[in-house]
Amino acid sequence: VVALISSSVTNTGSITAPKGTAIFAAGKTVDLDFVGDGLVEVKVSEAALNAQINNHGAITADGGRVVLTAKAAGQLIDTVINQAGIIKAQGLVERNGEILLDGGDNGTVQVSGTLNADGQTGGKISVAGNNIQLNNGATVTASGDNGGGVITIGDKVNTSQTSVQQGATVNAQALNNGKAGTIKVFANMDSGTVNVAGKLDASAPKSGDGGFIDTSAAKVKIADSANISTRANTGKTGAWLIDPPDFTIASTGGDITGATLSTNLGGGNVIITSSSGTIGGVNGDINVNDIVNWAANKLTLNAQRNININSVLNGSGTAKLALLYGQASAGGGATDDYFINGGKVNLAAGQNFSTQKGSDIANLKNYTVITSLDDGTTNSDTSTTTLQGINGNLVANYVLGADINASATSTWNGGAGFEPIGAWRSTYFKGKFDGLGHTITGLTINSTRGTISLGLFGDTNNAVISNVGLVSGNIVGYFFVSAGVLVGRANGGSINNVYATGTVTVIGGDDDGGLAGYNDGIISNSYSAVTVVARSHAGGLVGHDGGIISNSYATGDVRGTYGIGGLAGVGNIISNSYATGKVTGISFVGGLVGINNDGASIINAYATGNATATT
Repeated sequence: VVALISSSVTNTGSITAPKGTAIFAAGKTVDLDFVGDGLVEVKVSEAALNAQINNHGAITADGGRVVLTAKAAGQLIDTVINQAGIIKAQGLVERNGEILLDGGDNGTVQVSGTLNADGQTGGKISVAGNNIQLNNGATVTASGDNGGGVITIGDKVNTSQTSVQQGATVNAQALNNGKAGTIKVFANMDSGTVNVAGKLDASAPKSGDGGFIDTSAAKVKIADSANISTRANTGKTGAWLIDPPDFTIASTGGDITGATLSTNLGGGNVIITSSSGTIGGVNGDINVNDIVNWAANKLTLNAQRNININSVLNGSGTAKLALLYGQASAGGGATDDYFINGGKVNLAAGQNFSTQKGSDIANLKNYTVITSLDDGTTNSDTSTTTLQGINGNLVANYVLGADINASATSTWNGGAGFEPIGAWRSTYFKGKFDGLGHTITGLTINSTRGTISLGLFGDTNNAVISNVGLVSGNIVGYFFVSAGVLVGRANGGSINNVYATGTVTVIGGDDDGGLAGYNDGIISNSYSAVTVVARSHAGGLVGHDGGIISNSYATGDVRGTYGIGGLAGVGNIISNSYATGKVTGISFVGGLVGINNDGASIINAYATGNATATT
């Protein structure tokens, strides 16, 4: 045991305590506990004025423990512990080493030198204090041939700021095999800040598994120079957790740029979690305001409330994306969701996307990512891996990972075109379909084959359809056909953030609309710029509505005979919606609605187009 105890301790020489304990303690009263195993516990029980520790030399306690602990009375000095030298507590066969730097509740700890607890499996390093700075040139390492150790910088209660500056390196690698270690960079979860500009490495460069890196505080800022890795060359890749109350990916003014996140996704899986902090104005949201590109590993966005995707998430190759929202409760809040706000999500085909609303794992939903129109068999495709192939499994969950050009459907089956997903009153589509901001262009359907419900989806039953655009769709039907570019008949379920352009023409048809022919579910935040021609119950957005329409509009012209409306031929509950198209019919013609159901309600809705009833 070597113990240097005073109100101020300075070392510029060399101290060695093999398998023992080397202690620097600065304070007025210091307690030592000789525990009998060659190691000593130390506690500064009373602070000293201007207490300070400076190490510019070398301290070695291989197979033992090195402790630097200081407690200053007041805040009269800038730095309580200044570690600019070399500290080694490397592991031996019988025992790993341990290094502890503790600057107390008010102290600033600066590390410019080396902290080394390497060994067969890596030892333990802990740096505690109110303000912790790993400066340029600092090296903190607890790596090992058979696995990494545990490195903790700061804590979630007493640390106000932790900074890993550019040029600083923290390593907990598994150098040959085993599993890499754990690196924790913390500050107070209510008011603290973590700044990372240096290198955090819990990788397995040869045959082991990657480790775990945790950066958690009220505010986590990742600089462009940050280099984070949990990569495994041949084993299982580890993960990097970013955990503040709110987090924004943005090129300017954010917590990390899209380019920096993209680079570090190449080094392992990344989990961004918005925890439930108590700072004023915190929503528990994750905001994607910058382009992110990655070709491997998994990006998990885990929000207490909402995920707002305002830019492009561009995953390719084996990249995966998981969206967890509403995590503050088991089932999630009523309005908690992920929102595609002008952005889009690109992913390769396959099982590369999942969602979970609420913290209950029972709510986890896996999706098949679709990037192609068909498998080469045109409208006979039931592969479940293409757009037309969804007919092979009508109760599964699907997303689009790319825009789809469906113009080839105009020549399918002698001009009959695309086979609607789900058939009338027999095999409904009952799953979830999310376009993730993508478009389907040139979809053509012609009901010469006698299909009753026409649209991308023929008949749905409590299906959830969202975030997709259908551009230049062309739907043609004859007699008693319900048609819309998106769906012929939507029985329950919801349609959200969907739009359609093109034409719907049904000779002698009933219940035909630009987006949906018949609907008794919920349509919200959607619009239609479709020209609709039908016999009765025809509308620019919905032909016959028995459900709810909110925050939606239609701009296409509508022509028919009976029950013709710019928004809905037959209306039910409509709010915050409008229509601007020209409406022409013989009877029950309205710029907004042709006919209202009994008990219908229209609130804050209007029409600006011309409505004309002719005889």
